[in-house]
Amino acid sequence: MIKVFTTLILICLANLSSAQQNKVMPGLLMKDKHAFGALPKSKRIKYLTLKQEAANEFLKEKYFTCVLKTLEAEKVFSQDYEIYFWRGICYAQWDDRAGAIEEYQKVLRAYQNNITVAMNLFEVCYTSKQYANCILINNKLRTLYGENEFPKHHVPLLEFKRLICLKKIDSIRPDPSLKKEIRLLSKLYNSNQDSPFAYYVQALEQYEKKRFDSGDIRVDSAVYVFGQENVILWNKALSDMGFIEEFRFSRAFFYRDIDLEG
Repeated sequence: MIKVFTTLILICLANLSSAQQNKVMPGLLMKDKHAFGALPKSKRIKYLTLKQEAANEFLKEKYFTCVLKTLEAEKVFSQDYEIYFWRGICYAQWDDRAGAIEEYQKVLRAYQNNITVAMNLFEVCYTSKQYANCILINNKLRTLYGENEFPKHHVPLLEFKRLICLKKIDSIRPDPSLKKEIRLLSKLYNSNQDSPFAYYVQALEQYEKKRFDSGDIRVDSAVYVFGQENVILWNKALSDMGFIEEFRFSRAFFYRDIDLEG
């Protein structure tokens, strides 16, 4: 969803004519728009051109070229934090997680409540297995759950990933307070709610006990109840931590017969 949202931003930018671009400031994440306006016209045009070229390269999935264009653009004007956001996404695309984290942190230092960047940073830390950092970022995200623009449908999955991180931390450094939060968080949603959270908590518990067939049944049930499109990211959450294999993203898995009675 984050990548789709970002792509939509870039499509909107790519569809602007030169005249339209001169009427608007180029950055969605620019704290001081007057600083850009104070640049000589030639530099403003050069910056907008480079940023447009970076956007085009991103849309073509040419992430390396996009990064080079953002670096060129930064030399002309460095106060548009959107280019750091794009660069972070590009780094994440080729699994340079350290680079992605550095770029996202640049944005968050200026925009502490930016939901999209914080969620991207959380995801990079999660796939990097930086469990403690995930908890810190999730603590921040939790303060933003009530914001109108926060994608509420992502909350259960974020809480499930928090649960996994807590379990990982507790397995390394046992702590009674962690165990208490794990117990409470495991019961955050029940199977009657519009979320596969309860199914995946049960699957996680089974996988932790090496009861793989039993865990698979819970995942199969979630696929059956919620449909393939609504569980892909949940399966990825398990796959990123090594609980299930990537084959669960394949159509063969989603369309195989599921016997919930057996």
